Amino acid sequence: MTQHQGKTILYVDDEEINQFIFTKYFESQFKIITASSGVEAMRLLDKNWNEIDVVISDMRMPGMDGIEFIRNAKEQFKRQAYYLLTAFTNSAELDDAL
Repeated sequence: MTQHQGKTILYVDDEEINQFIFTKYFESQFKIITASSGVEAMRLLDKNWNEIDVVISDMRMPGMDGIEFIRNAKEQFKRQAYYLLTAFTNSAELDDAL
């Protein structure tokens, strides 16, 4: 049985392999919920807003990117901590978001 520290993380990434790796790496420490898009993540937040403590999103995703997703999510769900992951360090889009 998996032991958790009582924290739940919503991890948002359109790459299934990244979801798998993240889950395997952290599932012994946290409850992990995954979503493949910003739209799916918004539905999961709506359904589980009182359970999710931390939201981690990839930046580059089709449709709603991570920045747009986090902006939308923070407007509706204020109790969560939000983090954005990206491999791109030189991005005007990221600079604007920061």
